[in-house]
Amino acid sequence: MRDTTLAYDISHTFLTDATTPDQVHEIKTEKIPIDHTVQLIIINFQVSMYYDDIDDVVPDFVPSAFLDQMDQRYVEVSLRPCDSNGANCEAAVYHERTNKSFAQNRTVLNADEMPFIDGTWRLDAEGQGVGIETGTPLDFQDSWTLRVTVIRPCLAFPENPEVCTPSVEFE
Repeated sequence: MRDTTLAYDISHTFLTDATTPDQVHEIKTEKIPIDHTVQLIIINFQVSMYYDDIDDVVPDFVPSAFLDQMDQRYVEVSLRPCDSNGANCEAAVYHERTNKSFAQNRTVLNADEMPFIDGTWRLDAEGQGVGIETGTPLDFQDSWTLRVTVIRPCLAFPENPEVCTPSVEFE
């Protein structure tokens, strides 16, 4: 017996030609099947918001509308246990919200410490950010990285040892 992993990635980088608020807002959702065989859920999260201290360094000639947009940046992520249809979700087992850069963070949820509810869990990410492309060293793109890895035991057979079948398929 060994482990098999399934990875889910709802990372995002904001466009460099964003000029309206509609272009700088993003919502992403991923449904993740969780059952009693899941042993670990590993969440990797990071946010890059360039010039998150812009009020301290901005030159006087920068338009106030741009500064307002910079002040409205944020990223919020959560992982919620839900029923088999991905509805009727419970309180988040993981939640982060930031309006600044957020260093790479790895969170491990262990079934031995917190039994997982069978269902279709929801991984949600919502954010607002900007990107600037001027051809100068001031160019940047806000972004977030959100990757979730689900680890289950699996069985490999001598006939084909490279293939590992999740143990839930044998129940």
